[in-house]
Amino acid sequence: MTIPQVTRLAPVQQQAAIEIAPFHCWLLPDGSNWTGFYRQEQGYLIRFPALADFLVSPDGNEILMTPVAGVGETTLSHLLHNQIFPLAWSHQGKQVLHASAVIINDKAIAFLGQSGRGKSTLATSFATSGCPFLSDDSLVVTESGNGFIVPPGQATIRLWHDSLDNLVSASTLMHPQLDYTDKACIIADSQIRHHEKEARLGALFCLEDDRSESITIRKIRGQDAILYLVRNSLVLDVEDTGTLRRNFAQISTLAERIPIFRLGFPHDYAQLSLVRNRITETVNKLP
Repeated sequence: MTIPQVTRLAPVQQQAAIEIAPFHCWLLPDGSNWTGFYRQEQGYLIRFPALADFLVSPDGNEILMTPVAGVGETTLSHLLHNQIFPLAWSHQGKQVLHASAVIINDKAIAFLGQSGRGKSTLATSFATSGCPFLSDDSLVVTESGNGFIVPPGQATIRLWHDSLDNLVSASTLMHPQLDYTDKACIIADSQIRHHEKEARLGALFCLEDDRSESITIRKIRGQDAILYLVRNSLVLDVEDTGTLRRNFAQISTLAERIPIFRLGFPHDYAQLSLVRNRITETVNKLP
C-alpha cells in the first residue's frame, strides 16, 4: 500500500467556482452536499465545501491539498487520513471497505455499514472491554496467501455524544472539535486500546439498516454477501468501468473466502455487553 505524497498549498479565503457538475456526491442525512467529486485534467478534485479541496493524481499516488483559511488542523488531518487516503488507495487498486474493525482472538473482525449504523459504537465497546480496535470508518483489505490482511488505521475513533457519554470516561483524551460535525474525536489510550499491527481478517459483520428489537446474527453468502460489500466499498471513480470490474472481482473473492454475517441489534447501551458476547461466540465457532 503506497502512502500518497501530499503537497499542501496556501490556504484560500474562498474556494474557486467549478464550472462543471460533480460526477458523484456524498450527501449528509439532511440531503445537503457533503462532498463533490470532479474530473479534471490533472486528476480528481474532491471538494469538501467550506473546508478543503483535494486533487488526487490519476494513479492515486499524489495529492494536492488546498485548505480554506481558518479550518482547524485536526479537521484537515481527519479529512486527509480518513477520507482522501482511502479513496486514493482504492484508485491504486486496493480493496477499501467502509468499516470499523476490532481484534478478537488475534484476528480482525470488521463491522460494515453506512454512517449512523453503530460501527464506531461497537468498536469502542469492544475496545473498552479488552479487544482493541484496529480502525474506524475505513479498512484496507489485501489478499495474502489463502487469507486477507488488514493494516491498522489511525489511533482515533469518532463518536456521537450519546455514545461518548455511555462508553467513555471523562479522563479520556480527545482531539479539538472537528469543524464539520458534532462527533467527538477520541484518542486511543489505556482504556480505549488501539491495535498497532496488521492482522489477518477473520469475519465481516454487516450492520442492518433498521434497528432491531433483538440481537440477530445470520450468515450470508453469494449475491447477498456481494451486495453488502458493494454497498460498503469506497471507490474514487464510481463511473469508471475498469475500476468497477476490478472492485467487483475483489469483492467476489472476499465473499468466497471470508465468513460474512448480517448483524441486527437494539441500539440500547445496556445491551451492548450481550451484543459483544454474541459476536464473540460466533467468532469462536469459526474454523
